[in-house]
Order: sequence, then C-alpha cells, then structure tokens
Amino acid sequence: MQSQQSSHSTKSNPEKKGRRGSAELPAMHGHLHSLKKEEEEEEDLKSKLNPLNSGEVLTLLAKPRVFKGPEVKIQDEIVRGLETQINMLGVEEQKLYAANTCVGGIEFTTSPYSDLKDLITGAKLIDLDGNCIGKSSFNLAKAAGVEKQIITNTLATMEAAGQLDYLRKSGLIGEDWKVIVEVHYYRDRDKGQTKFHKDTNGQTLFVNLNFVNDEPVPGPEFIINPGSNERYDKYISEHMPPVFVEDVQKAKLAHGTPTEIGMTVIPVKGVVAFVDETMHHKTPTLGHRTANSGAISMALSKKCPVEYKNVKEGYEKYKKRWTELWEFTGYIDKKYHKNADVWFALLTKLDDSNAKFNRKELKDILPKADSLDIDTLIEELVEQGGSHDFGEASFYFAKATKVPVKRPGQLPLQRQMSRALLTDTAPKAVPGKRTFFRTWVRAVKIN
Repeated sequence: MQSQQSSHSTKSNPEKKGRRGSAELPAMHGHLHSLKKEEEEEEDLKSKLNPLNSGEVLTLLAKPRVFKGPEVKIQDEIVRGLETQINMLGVEEQKLYAANTCVGGIEFTTSPYSDLKDLITGAKLIDLDGNCIGKSSFNLAKAAGVEKQIITNTLATMEAAGQLDYLRKSGLIGEDWKVIVEVHYYRDRDKGQTKFHKDTNGQTLFVNLNFVNDEPVPGPEFIINPGSNERYDKYISEHMPPVFVEDVQKAKLAHGTPTEIGMTVIPVKGVVAFVDETMHHKTPTLGHRTANSGAISMALSKKCPVEYKNVKEGYEKYKKRWTELWEFTGYIDKKYHKNADVWFALLTKLDDSNAKFNRKELKDILPKADSLDIDTLIEELVEQGGSHDFGEASFYFAKATKVPVKRPGQLPLQRQMSRALLTDTAPKAVPGKRTFFRTWVRAVKIN
C-alpha cells in the first residue's frame, strides 16, 4: 500500500481536520441518540457513516455486523486454489494445514484515502514472517495464483464493514502506527472450543470472519462492553493507538452495561465483522446451559433452608424405610405436604450425581415453595453451570489472563440463544467443517 498512498500525508489530509466537535460534525453526544434508530433503518452503511467522526463510527461498529460476502465468486476461487495446493501435498504435510494458517497480509503505512478500486489495485499481499498464529500458507496462495483475489476479498469486506472508513477518519496510521491486515484460512474450526475470548494479542482493531458455508450457519455469540480488569486495560492503553483507545471507551460508554449475550446467524457465504476491543465472542453453544445435581442441592439449601432441610432429611429416612406401606409424607412436616410430590420427584432426580438439567427442565422440576423465586433461581443456576464457557474470557496476549464477562453484583446475563431455543427458532447445527477466512486488522507500533 505504500506506493499507492504515499501522496496522502496523515497530517495534511483535510478530511482529518475538524472531525471531533467541529461545526460541520457536532460533538459525539450529538449523534449518539440517533445511532439505535439508524441501525434499524434499511439504508446503506456508508450513508450512515458519512456524517460521523471516528468515535461515532466505532460506536456504530461495536455491535457485530452480519452481511453477505461482497466477493463470493472471488472467495470461492481462493478456496479452490488453496485446497488444490493442499491436496497436492503428502498426507503428513497436509496435517500442517488442517486448522488455521496465515495466507499473508496487507500493510498500510499511510491512511487508505483512495477509493476501494484504487486500494485493491495498489495493494500487495506479503508473507508475514511474524504473523500472530505462526504457520504460513502464503506459499500455497502464491502457487495457486490467488494473491490478488485474497486482497480483493479482504479489502472489499473491510469496506463493506465500515472499517476503512474508520481508518480514514481516525488518522491513526502515520508516523507512529501502521496497520497490518493479517488474513487466515481456517479450514476446520473446532466446534467444541466454545469459551469466550478475544481474537487478539493486544493489537487487533477489527475482526472479520468470511464463511464459506453453502447454507446458513450459527455465528458467534457475543457480549458488548463486558467486564475487564486493570491489568488488561492498562496493557491496551499502552499498546494501542491513543485515538483508538479513546474511541473504544466512547463506544463502551454509549452501549452501557450489558444485559444479554447476543447471537448471530451467518447467511450463505456471509460475513460477521466486529470491533475486537468492544466485546468478547465465542463459537456458539447450540443448547441451553445446564445445572448439575450438586449445584441445585446447594442452591436450595440456601434459598429455602428450613423446608429443604426437612424434606431432604425426610427423603433419606424414606429411602431406608422397611415397609412399602409408609409414604414419603410420613417423614416430612405436614405444612410441606402440598409440594410433597414435587419434592419427592426432584430429590429422586438429584440422587444421580451426574445428572444435568437445562432451564426448561429446571422449570418443570423445581418446587413452588413459598420462599423460592423460581425464575431468579433458574437464572443463577444456569449462569453458574455455564461459567466455564460463559463466565470468563481468555485473551491470547497473555494466556494466563482470565477476565470475567460480568461486573461484580451484575444480574445474570440473558442469552438470545436461550430465548430462541425456547421458541424453537434457534439456528441448527450444520454438519461438516466450520470453515472461514479470518481477518485481523492489527495496529502495529512503528519503531
């Protein structure tokens, strides 16, 4: 990109002047009230972004955008080319390309003010020796002759997602920072790796997933403006462009404290694009979260301690009875007889220490005790049961870092997927590989 963009100085470009709080474009709060309404309108993204400054653009892009791939035929050419090259390799060597490899990158050392056609014409795909994931498949892309197709598909996706607009308006590319657009071919994403995470080593501005699916597929679940910790926030403030850090904070403030875990459904050959630092995401879990027997027993002992202690002790005595003539109600206080059948059925199920129950099953089996708020208890149980995948996020920049997705004292987050499952409108699992191109738009400090 250097040769095509060298005539555009980041400091001298007039588009960069007067962006924030100018007379032409009011300060950020002047636009934010209309963002939600704008998102609901069926209009071209570019027309939405035109009047916005960089912070407002990032606020609009903070919610994942799902759309049909802009260059489907070209993307199919890339897949055919790469697969042909991989299939020509020996069996053992093919295994090196089984999951995730880097097909190359595009470097921006000046801001991308040219239109998309000129950007594509001037761009060059380079082999990133220091790519974030280690394994390169650049040689395969070159042998297949699909370098220009990769450039076209990648930059067209960034333009359609509004990301080039952000790079133009933020002015973050210049003397101190450049942008590396790193492109990965993910041949088979492990569907069992469903933990919340960020696609980052502390450099990622945007992430795009271009799926190669021939039918709609469940896309990532996500949470906007999740919890964080001081260590990670400090790391980002020291390792990302200041304008981006500022814009991320404005976007988080605009979106507020989260109340739910969102979901996406990817159309045929579709794309999901998002701002990595405003959210966590995960490979979708296509079922309800569950609670095990031990968690249910522990919760009941705290929520309705007197009643649960009485029926639990009575149940243990009932199991040791020496005649079938004695009923369960004979072992518990009379005031609990109205729920005796429900308690008995529940305690019988809890005898299986390996049993797990989803929210629908919990609704059916939990007793309607006077001191028990069933709906609240279910939310707490399923949140606890899903804590491994949903309760904390892992970051690549420091694998030991585990960041909670929820702030202390915050109510349980509602899953859109759960609501869809209850109404039988949830996306179905699709057999076969989960294959996509992944783009990391990275900000790299210039030494």
